Amino acid sequence: MNYASLQSWRGLLAWRSVMLTLVLALSAGVGALAALAQAPKPAAAPTSAPAQPPAQAAPKAAPPAANSPASGSDSSVISDFDDGKITAKSGFGWSIATDSIMGGQSTAEMKVVEGGAQGTKGALQVTGKISGAAQNPWAGVMYSPGPQPFAPADLSSKKTLSFWAKGDGRTYVVLLFTQSGGYTPAVRLLTLGPDWKEFRFPLAEFNGTDGKDVTAIMYSAGPPAGDFSFTLDSVRLE
Repeated sequence: MNYASLQSWRGLLAWRSVMLTLVLALSAGVGALAALAQAPKPAAAPTSAPAQPPAQAAPKAAPPAANSPASGSDSSVISDFDDGKITAKSGFGWSIATDSIMGGQSTAEMKVVEGGAQGTKGALQVTGKISGAAQNPWAGVMYSPGPQPFAPADLSSKKTLSFWAKGDGRTYVVLLFTQSGGYTPAVRLLTLGPDWKEFRFPLAEFNGTDGKDVTAIMYSAGPPAGDFSFTLDSVRLE
C-alpha cells in the first residue's frame, strides 16, 4: 500500500473547529482512497495515516436510529442487526453521512437485510451513489458512541474494533475520530468482495488512541463515481 501518499496529507492538517474538521477530513480520506485506487489492494488491516481536517457541523444525517439494545447479551456488541432494526447497544447510534454538507450530490441509505455473517439473522446494508459533482465525493454511515454526534465517549476499556463486511469489490474507508486527535481521523482502507470477511483493528493502531475520547466511527465509499453497496454485521468493540 502506498503509505507515503497518505502521509503527505500531514502537512495540510489545520484544526479550525470541530465542525470544520469533519468535512475536510472526510474529503481527505476519500481523496487518499482515490489516490490509491491504482495501487496494490490493501491487506485486511492496512497501515493508518492521518487525513486532511474537515469543516462544519456533523454530517447531514438521516434521523438517528433508535438506541434500544442490540440483541444478545455480549457487552462487546455495538450492533448485530438480528432483531431487524438499525439499533445500537449504546450511544447516539447510526446515521447517514454524505458530501451534501459540502455541496456534493452523493447519496446513501441504510436498511437491515436478511442473512448476516456466519449464518446470523440480519445485517446492515448500505447502498448509494457517488456523484462526480464534488472534487472528493463520499457517502456512507457513521456510528456515534457518545450521546450525540461527535460527543466523546470513553472506550478505554476496549482494545479492538471488529466487524464482518462484504461488498461490491470497491475500496472503502473506515475513519475513527477522537477528540484528542483534534477531530482528525485515522484512516483504514478496505476492499470488500462478495464473501463475508472479518476485520479486526486494534484501537491503538488508529493514531495511537487509547479509546478514552472516541467521537465517531465511519464507514464510507468514495471515488470513483458510481453506485456502491456494502454490508456490515456484528460490529463490536472488544
